[in-house]
Amino acid sequence: MLDVEQKFKDLYNSYGGKKLKLTFYKDDYRALYPSETLFPSEQLYPSEMDSDAIEFVISDDMIKSDSMKITESLCSDEDLNFGACECSQFEIVVSGLSRNIAGKEFLVSESLGEYELTLGLFTVDSTPKQEDKDTRKIIAYDRMKRFDADVSGWYNLLSFPMTLKAFRNSLCEFVGVNEVENTELINDDMEVEKTLEPSSLNGRDVLKYICQINGTFGNITKNGELRYVSVPKTNDISIEIMVYKTVESEEYNVPDIDTVKIQQEEGDIGGTSEGDGNNIYIIEGNPLVYGKNTSQMIAIANNIKSVISGISYCPAEISTNGSPWIEVGDRIKILTSDGTVNTIVMKRDLTGIQGSMDDFSSTGSQELERKFNIESEIIQVKGLSAILKRTVEEVSNELTDLERETTSKFTQTAQEISLMVKKGDVTSQINSELKVTGNAIELTTGHFTINAKNMTVDSGGNATFSGTVSGASIVGGSINIGNGNFTVSSGGIVEAKNAKITAATLNATGIIYAENGINCNGEIEASIGSLEEINTRSIYCTGIVYGGGWVEISDRREKRDIQDMPPDTCIEVIKRLKPVAYTLINNGIRGTGFIAQDVKEISDEMNLDYQLVSYLSEHERYGIEYNNYIALLTGAVQCILERLGE
Repeated sequence: MLDVEQKFKDLYNSYGGKKLKLTFYKDDYRALYPSETLFPSEQLYPSEMDSDAIEFVISDDMIKSDSMKITESLCSDEDLNFGACECSQFEIVVSGLSRNIAGKEFLVSESLGEYELTLGLFTVDSTPKQEDKDTRKIIAYDRMKRFDADVSGWYNLLSFPMTLKAFRNSLCEFVGVNEVENTELINDDMEVEKTLEPSSLNGRDVLKYICQINGTFGNITKNGELRYVSVPKTNDISIEIMVYKTVESEEYNVPDIDTVKIQQEEGDIGGTSEGDGNNIYIIEGNPLVYGKNTSQMIAIANNIKSVISGISYCPAEISTNGSPWIEVGDRIKILTSDGTVNTIVMKRDLTGIQGSMDDFSSTGSQELERKFNIESEIIQVKGLSAILKRTVEEVSNELTDLERETTSKFTQTAQEISLMVKKGDVTSQINSELKVTGNAIELTTGHFTINAKNMTVDSGGNATFSGTVSGASIVGGSINIGNGNFTVSSGGIVEAKNAKITAATLNATGIIYAENGINCNGEIEASIGSLEEINTRSIYCTGIVYGGGWVEISDRREKRDIQDMPPDTCIEVIKRLKPVAYTLINNGIRGTGFIAQDVKEISDEMNLDYQLVSYLSEHERYGIEYNNYIALLTGAVQCILERLGE
């Protein structure tokens, strides 16, 4: 309630010559006098508010008698919805107004002889014409309307984290509304992080979040400043009304709030204030607490509870003499013939000028039965939630971390048990799901890993077994047995080191087919039966390959780029070759032949394109196909025979 001396209150209700005026200033109105007084002194006006700062005045003689109405509201809901921030509305009918005043701000004041009473600061919203063409009705709202702006740009440029106090100070500075000086809120020290990624964000919604998390309401003072209204405790009476016109009250009191719960959505465990209670106030979907852990939310809930508990009141409607010093949120006491009514001002209508009247009202249920959230279409980027669901059909537990974009859910029904984990906004990005039913276990996942004593499977699909693996087939990936002694690559290459492959038959017809080759450091042997056919591009063997005979492809139809080899070139190559005897390093096998690097040097010097040397890139080794030298030897013999014939 405003601090007004009793003599001014008495004067206001007894004085019959009140004069109302609407003063329009050239610039934003700024008052230096304290907001808790309605009687500013002229010398306290700032210099820019002197007579030169006044653009024009709608005087008392232009105002239709008793046409003024000021409507103020703490919240419009049936129950107290902490966080509400509602505009005050001013209406009046004037005549002789020839100029356009839409969007202009003005100060409403009422003079009582030598005293001047401030009733509020408003901005014109509309001026609809009345039946008399010279008469207009002015409809205006206070500075709470300034918060109805898109503040997403401001929000996205803030340097997070920051305290809640710094956050609210910055918001008010951005929209151009001063806060009442030296305001301290219960959760001002709470750390605020960036929890939203908005493309648009309403400033009044943000103000509601701030008020809600502090157990207050937003309201604009008569001087245009923002004040945070805390409902007084039951015994903290603002004023006692002795004279009234009518009083209607309920037969019950709205009970005290004894528990505060903060949750992100319905079913979320969230954080609940300490102590047992039956009248629970639930705050849901406030982004200022997204990402807070349970202990942090409990501390915040405890702070809110200290503000909003102990405020029981009796819902009532009261009609009495005009009392502009009473504000929404005040607790009033009325002595009636039926007893005392202790209530709060949730809404008030101040009407008239000379014989002004005030209508105060409050509503409320005998028990809080619903949650309170602030509806807003915004994108949340940070938050933790744990949602439990228990019905006769299903028991489930869902945990979500929006910052990491992860969700896990366990669900049990009479038919199945399922476990789901997903990451990312697109479910298929990373999604693992396990279902167990009466006759099957189904696993869907991106990467499956096992770490057990007898087997391991890593995220790359590599498996290690200590027992026996048996089955119809192994498809995909690679196989590694014996620490690299036997491998099958993802490209289908089979490689055996220090190994022996034996079999009666290797398929129904005894055929081995390997498109990319056979590599072996030991022996290939069929101890029973035979290898009737080996079909492969190459055989790489560091041991001995033996058999009845080898037949090479020589059909003209299988060859191209056929060219004659000059006998003199052939004999020149034979002359340069250096026969050597050697021992293979890996297996000790003795042999005779040539050194591939020496042959390559001869081929390079003679600029030959014969296939005298091969380079096996997979093994990084040179090799010689000795069958190719049969043609060289034939050419050299032909050359010698020609020379003998000559």
